[in-house]
Amino acid sequence: MTKSPVSAVSRKLYIALATLTIISILVSIQPSIEIRQVRNMTILGSFLVGTALLFADKWIRPATVWAIVGLASGLIAFAIDPRPGASTIVIGVMAWPLQIPEVIESIVAPGGDS
Repeated sequence: MTKSPVSAVSRKLYIALATLTIISILVSIQPSIEIRQVRNMTILGSFLVGTALLFADKWIRPATVWAIVGLASGLIAFAIDPRPGASTIVIGVMAWPLQIPEVIESIVAPGGDS
């Protein structure tokens, strides 16, 4: 079975998702609350781009990417959480755009407020 190539639209959406994730992480670790508020829009954008990818790239590949990134996010959160639970991993898989900035923020500034 051969893999289908990624269309130009899908490629742009994957790049947008990665860019939004990086921006979300970068603004999440900023001390200024005004800058950190941008994170809400990048998280929303990530969910919208993820949804668009489901339609632009025929479900399987985007769902797999989403699940792998989410699983990694959930496992990292599970490892650093003082009282981890199975829900930590489930939240990672379902809502990694929310979890990744929080995980990175916890690693970079463990004593800081989220």
